[in-house]
Amino acid sequence: MEKIIQSKCLKIDKSEPQKYPARKVETAEQGESLEFLDGVKISANGIKWLSTEEQAAIYENSGIDTSKVNYDTKIIEVSVCLKNTTEEEKEVPITYLSLETTGVGTAISQELLMGNSEHYSSMVEKLEPGEEKVVMYPYEICSIWFHKKDWKNIEMRSFWMTFASYPDKIVLYL
Repeated sequence: MEKIIQSKCLKIDKSEPQKYPARKVETAEQGESLEFLDGVKISANGIKWLSTEEQAAIYENSGIDTSKVNYDTKIIEVSVCLKNTTEEEKEVPITYLSLETTGVGTAISQELLMGNSEHYSSMVEKLEPGEEKVVMYPYEICSIWFHKKDWKNIEMRSFWMTFASYPDKIVLYL
């Protein structure tokens, strides 16, 4: 049995402008600040991987029964600094903050946050004029998102925060 393989080459006309412009990437290293929302700056302070005991307590406070989950999880606490650079009070929604690593992105874990509200910050932070506040949020990472060999070394991976992806991607390195 013979198979016929057919291919076709297309010429790309570079004289035509791209239909959608390439995105620009704006970055800040840990401790450097970027404009988050109108008049509010943000900078990354760092991350903490919770121990097995700390993680169990967070799940228990949230009413989550992890015995029924058939994959491993890890909780990362991310600390950022928000600064109101205006002369007026600001309400800052934090839902924009995503945690990323190569090939994976995740949002703040609402379940963990709400079940541990005395430990974590609010999803809408109020900032007085000129106020600077350090806030902390939980992110859950699941083993099923990674190859087994990558999961074994998950804490060695680079992670970063994003709050915009297009037309400009904004990255806070942790």
